Amino acid sequence: MINFFNYKIKFIKIFLFSIFFIIINGSIASEINTLNKKNIDLEEVRKDISILQESYYILGPGDQIQLTYIDTPEDNLITQILNDGNIYIPIIGKIKLEGLTIPEARNLITESLKNQLINPLVDLMLIQKRPIKVTLIGEVDNPGLYTLTGNLINKSNSQSSLLPTVVDAIRVSGGITDSANITNVKIRRKLPHNIGGFKETEVNLYDLIFNGNQENNPLLFDGDSILISKAKVIDSESLEIASVNLSSPFIKVTFVGEFNNTGQIELKRGTPLAQGILNAGGLKDFRSNKGGIEIVRVNRNGTVSKNRYKFNYSNGLSLKQNPSLQNGDVVMVSKNLLAKTTDSITEITKPATGIISLWSLIKLTTN
Repeated sequence: MINFFNYKIKFIKIFLFSIFFIIINGSIASEINTLNKKNIDLEEVRKDISILQESYYILGPGDQIQLTYIDTPEDNLITQILNDGNIYIPIIGKIKLEGLTIPEARNLITESLKNQLINPLVDLMLIQKRPIKVTLIGEVDNPGLYTLTGNLINKSNSQSSLLPTVVDAIRVSGGITDSANITNVKIRRKLPHNIGGFKETEVNLYDLIFNGNQENNPLLFDGDSILISKAKVIDSESLEIASVNLSSPFIKVTFVGEFNNTGQIELKRGTPLAQGILNAGGLKDFRSNKGGIEIVRVNRNGTVSKNRYKFNYSNGLSLKQNPSLQNGDVVMVSKNLLAKTTDSITEITKPATGIISLWSLIKLTTN
């Protein structure tokens, strides 16, 4: 009786397991059939994603690449893509890589080597990028075409990208204007040859600066265009903060007049007037008019402003008398009354000095 009961339990377990197995298989089969029915749609989705995903680097003249033969390392080659877009490989001759991504170039080289080798195994690595050219349009201080440099550092077979970013390009152009729309910056990029055409995307520099979202600061590729439009509504405070972040960390200021060192000097952005004067060697003693220091500035709207400030080493300078210098400023300090008087006397006495010198020479020769 006990054996019959145990047998019945085993039979029930086997029966339940079989039912469970059939249900699971049916679900999997149904899912597979569903995917198969949607196969064309999925392929279209994959195609769209491949176009919209992060762009691959497109090879061009000036790129330095390393071709590695897995089986015959003695044939390894380091070469540079020439101006015509070709490289020369001893086994197969010239081959054009311009306009291809690295995977595409690797496949092309592999297929070309099959005419000479039975089973070619090669790897292709970009070891130094060419300088890239990008165009900045719209609300930047100096719109135009810029050449930006970037290299790949290859250490222990690892690659480190030093391609410039959107922020780098904006800084090189001098920064944004007071009416820039930084929430909707457009980037236009050329796609690889196998896809063709261009694609556009938008980045939010406000989100980058105030929320730290690095996705809004993508790497730039050769031929990219950056368009910054004019804002309809301007938040002056936020734009001022963004302007500092999107500008070069250094400025160039020209010092003219009674400074110990005149000429153009590179200063850190945000340098106050007093610090700038010290970087110019300070004011000339007994000659400079410390109450007549002027800053001449060309504003972003094209107007020119001139403001006068007082300078005194012994007194603390208020913010009103010690403004921050801006890129392109000209700082001038005039002569004081003593310097003007002595210079006038010198100019007046120059002819007399010449006559006296001539008379002394005649007198010396006659003796």
